[in-house]
Amino acid sequence: MSLQYSDFIFISLGSTVFSLGIALYSLGKNNVRNTQSFSLLMLSIGIWCFASTMELISRLPEQKIFWSQFSYLGIATIGPAWLGFSLNFTALKNRLTRSILNITLIISCLLIISAFTNDYHRLIWKQATPYTNEFGLFIHYSHGPLVIFNSFYTYLLFLSGFILVVIAAFQNPADYKWNAILFGIAGLIPVLTNVLYMVSKSDLFSFDLTPVSFAATGLILFIGLFRFHFLSILPMAHQALFENMKDAVIIMDNNQRIKAVNPAFYKLIESDFIKVRSIEKTFPEFIQEVKTLVTHGRTEAETELRLPDKDIKYLHLLISIIDEGKKKRDFLIVIRDITQRKLTELALSASKAKTEEFANTQNKLLSIISHDLKNSIGGISNAIEYLLLDHELDEETKREVLNELNNNSKMTVSLLENILEWAKVKNVNLFNPTWYNCRTLIVKVIDLMNYQALVKKISIETIIDPELKIYTDTQIFAAIMRNLLSNAIKFSPISGKIILKAKGEKSHIQIEVIDNGTGMSEAILTNVFDFKEKQTSLGTKNEKGSGFGLFMVKEFMELHNGIIVIDSKPGKGTRVILQFPVPADS
Repeated sequence: MSLQYSDFIFISLGSTVFSLGIALYSLGKNNVRNTQSFSLLMLSIGIWCFASTMELISRLPEQKIFWSQFSYLGIATIGPAWLGFSLNFTALKNRLTRSILNITLIISCLLIISAFTNDYHRLIWKQATPYTNEFGLFIHYSHGPLVIFNSFYTYLLFLSGFILVVIAAFQNPADYKWNAILFGIAGLIPVLTNVLYMVSKSDLFSFDLTPVSFAATGLILFIGLFRFHFLSILPMAHQALFENMKDAVIIMDNNQRIKAVNPAFYKLIESDFIKVRSIEKTFPEFIQEVKTLVTHGRTEAETELRLPDKDIKYLHLLISIIDEGKKKRDFLIVIRDITQRKLTELALSASKAKTEEFANTQNKLLSIISHDLKNSIGGISNAIEYLLLDHELDEETKREVLNELNNNSKMTVSLLENILEWAKVKNVNLFNPTWYNCRTLIVKVIDLMNYQALVKKISIETIIDPELKIYTDTQIFAAIMRNLLSNAIKFSPISGKIILKAKGEKSHIQIEVIDNGTGMSEAILTNVFDFKEKQTSLGTKNEKGSGFGLFMVKEFMELHNGIIVIDSKPGKGTRVILQFPVPADS
């Protein structure tokens, strides 16, 4: 069954109106990607369809030949327009491809000029012979070499565009492969139609349906562009838009499923082996937080990402809606790594807190110097003045005054020693640890404190391996042990007993100072290291203290990265445990 002449004119005219209408409509749609190259393609198709229609309805041979020549404005430009559309679709346009496009346009211009000047060279048609049949007047063209060249040239451009799309499809997420398949089908329709027209002798192809099939291609692409937005999110632009972005990107669909991630995301998570579908399982908390932000319409947020190796990355998220339409709405999540900035902020915050703490400590120290030290020295001054003014004191009163002088002077000396030791370490950072014999260092401190123990008839026992080594600074270690031993003597009863133990473990050296003195209540133990909470008690012979010693001991242990633990009960004595770490490289 042959196609009716009037029907073919109607189809050709409809294709013309449709193609040119779509070309004009697309130019006004700046909010949809790729419309300019699509408009040029549809304009070429429209020109060819228009020329074919005019050739069909023309009655004179000269008119038919003119419209055949005019059709080359579309025929010669369809190939470059298709290639340009393909390059935009795959986002592969660069300096090299622009040069190629320029060359194709030059070839197209030469073909168009050749068509209009065919009478002089006969390279397009060797001969144009008019003939009539039941439908009217027609022209039989004997094709010249440039027609054959143009056919292969156009096929080559279409094939190149198709190959680019196929390659890009397999480099992109699964959702976009269907876009490429649709694109490829649209491009194959006119090529197959033209091949059939050129080689077939069937009545069905007595008319050249190629321009009409191009209009059908335009219809498919138009529906894809403006109805389903299949070019507007990330068509084949995955390589240019995704791979070249420094920030990590996640694309989520309207159902909050991950559709795509870019290479920068894999760099962010420090892994190249996690599939898109496995990201949600690998980072469930992070992805759930992103989904929550999307659900609540948040456009910006800061969050954390915990990597499998337990490292934490701090991230800044920017969320925007893309490809918004009635049936399709996706979300673009741009992720910027702000870990370095956040760590700097945290370090500054910690430094500020430490500075404030140090300022508070200094203020407290000034308070002690101005209050405790002043009172202690004032007490000594008053006692001396009392002795000098009254010469008729009995022996018991004199002894009491002298004891007060002795206690105040000892407390003053101890407080000054502690303040000086602490100030030196804080302000000059005089901490230079090395290996020493532990027993030798402890015995030196005992020798310094031995007189205080003898006054109260307190025995000091040591249980220390003579070969035990400890990694410490001698002056700081001496200050630690002097304060702990002084406290043990102060709170031990007359004829009491103090035990000093030291033993080596694999990871640390443990030293214990044990006494059978008055002990401490739970309330005192809770704040025993808090310098801000001044809690001092009189010793068993009314010895005074400042409350500064244990605070300083704790800070000195922290210099060692060590630990201090106190176990004490009222009336049952106190046990102080020190743990000095053994360096990893020892």
